[in-house]
Amino acid sequence: MSSTHFNVKFKELSLPQASITLEFHSDINEMTVSTNGPVIKNLYISHAKTYLRTSNNYFDLLPGHPVKMVVYHPDGLRKLKEGLKFVSYREVYTKDSSVIVKKK
Repeated sequence: MSSTHFNVKFKELSLPQASITLEFHSDINEMTVSTNGPVIKNLYISHAKTYLRTSNNYFDLLPGHPVKMVVYHPDGLRKLKEGLKFVSYREVYTKDSSVIVKKK
């Protein structure tokens, strides 16, 4: 996948609320993040209670281009699922929640 370019300044982007779908593969500590809606700019994934180290974080999520990421944590992905937090660029400039999460 190539880089995503926006022809306006970031602060002028008008990004609609988006939803993501998460698919967990706990046996290999892998998570697939995807969207069918609009572009999600600078998606960052963290955890409410612990530091979350991943193979890929802080990325643009495009419709039809799922992102696979490995989660490196001693407890594994099974115990971390419930505390995951998702923040995108849109949340910096709006008061409403940026990302709706659907878990498979």
